[in-house]
Amino acid sequence: MTLQKNPQMFSLGLKEVWKVACPEYKPGYVIHTAGFPLGTSFGGGFLYCGANNYASVGLIVGLNYKDPYKNLYEEFQRFKSHPKVRKFLEKGQCVCYGARVLEEGGYHSLFARHSAPGVIMVGSGAGYLNFHKIKGVHTAIRSGKLAAENIFQAMQKNELNKLSAIHNAAVDKSAFVRELRDIRGYPGTFFVHPYLGYAASFLASFKPTRNMINALPFKKSCPCWMNTRPAAYYKKKPVYPSHDNVYSFDIDKSLGLSGVHHEYDQPSHLKIRGEVKDYEQMSVELYDKPEERFCPGKVFEFVNGELKFNAQNCIHCKTCTIKVCFEDGKMRVVAHGEDRVDMPRGQRRSQLVCLDYK
Repeated sequence: MTLQKNPQMFSLGLKEVWKVACPEYKPGYVIHTAGFPLGTSFGGGFLYCGANNYASVGLIVGLNYKDPYKNLYEEFQRFKSHPKVRKFLEKGQCVCYGARVLEEGGYHSLFARHSAPGVIMVGSGAGYLNFHKIKGVHTAIRSGKLAAENIFQAMQKNELNKLSAIHNAAVDKSAFVRELRDIRGYPGTFFVHPYLGYAASFLASFKPTRNMINALPFKKSCPCWMNTRPAAYYKKKPVYPSHDNVYSFDIDKSLGLSGVHHEYDQPSHLKIRGEVKDYEQMSVELYDKPEERFCPGKVFEFVNGELKFNAQNCIHCKTCTIKVCFEDGKMRVVAHGEDRVDMPRGQRRSQLVCLDYK
C-alpha cells in the first residue's frame, strides 16, 4: 500500500490519569495548550476532567522535532509544572501512565488504497484521525462500521473477490474521508512552522479561511526520522528539573502504573532490521544515543557502546519504528519475541512487522 502524496506525520502522546481533589474540578472541563514546554517544536498539552474526580493530563509531541537531545518523557513531566495544570493536580494521585503514537498527517497522508486482498485498514492506524478537531474515535468507528457493512454485503452476494475494489470506492466517498478532505491543507501548515499551524488552527474553524488554507500550495514533508539533526548541531543540551515525586516522577515509577506486563526474561520483541554494529556506531557517533531519550518506556540503553533492549519495559507506543534516525536501523516488531524461520510454518507464532511509510 502506498501513500497519496505525503509521508505520514506522527506525534507521540504521553498521558497520565489522576484522581484529583481540586476545588475547581468540574466534569467536562477541558484545557488545550500550545507552546510550553516545547518552544518552537510542534505539539501541545491537554487536560480533560472526567467523571468521579478523574482527570487525564498529557502532552503530544510531534516526532518531526530536530534536537536529538530532546527527552520526550521529561518534557511531559515539565509540562505538569505549569501553574494552570499543576493546580488541578494538587493533593491528587497519579493512577495510570501510558503513551501512544498518533497519525496526524491528514488527507494527503492517507493510503491511496484502503484495502488489499485479505486486508482492510480501519481506525486511527489507517490515518483517519481529524488533526484539526483533535478527534479520531468517531472516524475510527465509522471506518470499522463501513468495513463490516462491505464485508457482510460481499458475503451475501458471494463477491468477496471484489471486496477490495468495493471497499476502496466506498471509503473514498465516505463521510469521514470527506471530513479530512475538508481540512486537507491544515496539517501542511505545521511543516512550514508550528506557529503558522497554530494560527491555522483558528482560521480553519471558518469555512472562507479554511478554503483559503486548502488552496495554498501543498508543502510536502519528509519522514519524521529524517528531521533529526546530528548531535554536533547542538552544543547546549536541555536541562530538565529533578522529580519531586508529587507532580513529576521518574520513569521507573511511571512504568509501574502503565498496566503492561511482560515476563522479565522473555525474548526481546524488538529487532534491528539492518546490521546491529552499524546501527550502534551511527547512533552513538552521529546522534549521541537518541533512543534513550525518545523512548517513553526506557527500553533502549547503551552499555559500553552496545545497545541493550529492556523489552520488559515496553509500553508499545511504536515510537521506535518511526524516530530511529536512519532507514536501515528501523525496528522490527516481532510478536512474543519469536523470530525463528527454521520452525515449521504451522508452529510459528504470528509476526507483526511495522509498516514503512515511503
